Amino acid sequence: MRSVKAALVALVFLLAASEASAQVWGNQPAGSTVLTDCAFPLSNCAGWYDGYGTPYATDLSDPVSPPMVADFFLRYVGDCSGPVPFSKPCAIGGGQFGYLSSTQGAELYIGVMLKLNSGYGCSSVGTSKSVFLRAFDQTYGGPRTNGVWTFDGCGATKRFIFSHNTGDQAGYPALHNEHACPQDPWNGLLCYPNVGPGTFQRGTWVKFEACVKASTNMTSRDAIVKWWVDGVLAGHYTNLNYGQGLMNQFDATPTWDGYGNGQGFTADAHQYYGHVRVARVPNGGCASGTGGGGSPPPPTPTPPSPTPPPPTPTGNPGTVSTLSVTPQSSTSALVSFTAVDDGAGAPAKYDNRLSVSPISWGSTPRASSGACASPFAPAGIIGSTVTCLLTGLTPGQSYQLQNVAFRGTMNAGAIYGGLSNVASFTMPSSNVPAITNFTPASGVTGISVTISGSNFSATPANNTVKFNGQPAVVTAASTSALTVTVPDGVTTGRISIQTDQGIVYSDQNFSVGASGGGCGCS
Repeated sequence: MRSVKAALVALVFLLAASEASAQVWGNQPAGSTVLTDCAFPLSNCAGWYDGYGTPYATDLSDPVSPPMVADFFLRYVGDCSGPVPFSKPCAIGGGQFGYLSSTQGAELYIGVMLKLNSGYGCSSVGTSKSVFLRAFDQTYGGPRTNGVWTFDGCGATKRFIFSHNTGDQAGYPALHNEHACPQDPWNGLLCYPNVGPGTFQRGTWVKFEACVKASTNMTSRDAIVKWWVDGVLAGHYTNLNYGQGLMNQFDATPTWDGYGNGQGFTADAHQYYGHVRVARVPNGGCASGTGGGGSPPPPTPTPPSPTPPPPTPTGNPGTVSTLSVTPQSSTSALVSFTAVDDGAGAPAKYDNRLSVSPISWGSTPRASSGACASPFAPAGIIGSTVTCLLTGLTPGQSYQLQNVAFRGTMNAGAIYGGLSNVASFTMPSSNVPAITNFTPASGVTGISVTISGSNFSATPANNTVKFNGQPAVVTAASTSALTVTVPDGVTTGRISIQTDQGIVYSDQNFSVGASGGGCGCS
C-alpha cells in the first residue's frame, strides 16, 4: 500500500511539472504536437544528438527545470591579430547539440530558456550565433534551410536577430533574401532586424520562442519567421525563401563568430541552455499566432540525484597520443591534442617541453612562451580537443614537442602519466609575403589593381593571387608590388597572395561593383 501511495505521489509530481512547463510556452500555437520537452542532461531526452560532448553546470536559478543546465563556454586565450589565418588563436570553445525528428512538417515551434554570463562580451562582428532551425536535410549549407538567431550587441544589453544563409542551389541563383548583415559582410548572412525590442540583460534567464513555416517549394517566397523574447513579439517576417516545405530540426550550435574563433572577446563567455521544447505546428499555426500550449508534453524527468563526491585519487593520469603542431606564422605554431583525465576523473594539467630536433625529455626545457607555457591547465572536458599557441619560435627552425599529463602541483609532488607522442614540425621562413595596401579598393571585372607589400616574387607566374578565392592574372611583378587583373565572376572579399614562402590575406575586402578608389590597407 505504501509503495502505491509513493507511486501516486511521484505521478502527481511529474504531471504538475509537465503542466508547469506547458504554461511557460505561451506562444506555442494551439493544436501543436509536442515532440520533445527536454530538461538536461540530454540522456533524459529521446531523439537528441550531441555533437561534441555537451558540458553541464548546476544552476538553481533556472526557472523551468533546475538544477542541470547545458554550459557552452568560450575560453579566452589571447588577443587576435594579423590577417586570416590569424597568427594567434583567439579563444577555444563551442559545441553542438540538437533534436532531429524522424518525420517532417511544414511548421515548427521552439521554446528555449537561455542565459549569458554577466561578463559575456562581443565578437569582432558584433554577434554570436546560438539557435538554429533547419529542414530535413540536416546540413549546414542546404538550400535555404539554415536559419539562425544570434546574440547581437556588445554591451550588457543584448538582443536577438534572425539571420539566414542564402544557400542558393545551381539553377536558382536569384532567390536571395533581403537585408544583408552589415556586421557580418564576409559570411554571406542575411539579417532581419527586430520589429520589437527583443532585448535582455546578461546574467539573467531569458525565454526565447520562435515559430517557422517553411517555403512551399524551392522557389516560393511564402515562409514565415516569428520570434518572441520573454513573451513579447520581437520579429515577424513573411517574405522569405526558406527550406523546401519541411521542417524537422532544432540545433543549438553556439559559435563565437569573428571568423568562428572568438575574435573580439576579451574574457571567458558562457551560453547556458536551461530547457528546450520543440513542437510540430498545424498548418497555418505560425500565421495565426494563437497560443494554447498544444498537446500534453512528455513528463518532465525526475531531478537528478546530487552529484556524488569525487573519488579518492588512485589512478595515474592518461597519456596523450594525438599531439600535433601546425605553424601559424614564421614565429608561432598551434598545438592540438585530445584532453585526458588526471587519474581522478577530472581534466589533467600538462607539462609541455619544446626543443630543436631531436628531443630528449630529461634535458629539454619546458615551453615558456605563449599559451602553451607549462604548467598548462586547459578548461575543458575529457575527450575534447585542446589547443594552445607556441610563440617566440625561430623562422626556418625544426622543432619537436612532447608533453605529459599530471595532477597536483608541478614540482611539488605531482602525479604524472606517460609521455605523449612526439610532434615534429618545421617553421616557415621569414620571407612570407606581406600586403600593405592595394589600390583601387573597389571596382569591376577587368580593371587593374596594384598590390603593394613585401616578399613577392619578381616572376609573375610565381605569385598566386586570388580575389575572394577567384584566381586572378598577374600582369607585372616585383618584390614589393604586383599588378593584377580583377577576374570574371569575382565577389566582394579579401585578396590573398601565395608564394613558395607562404600565404597572406588582406585585412580589408576588395569591393566589387563600384568604380571607386581608396586604400585596401592591411
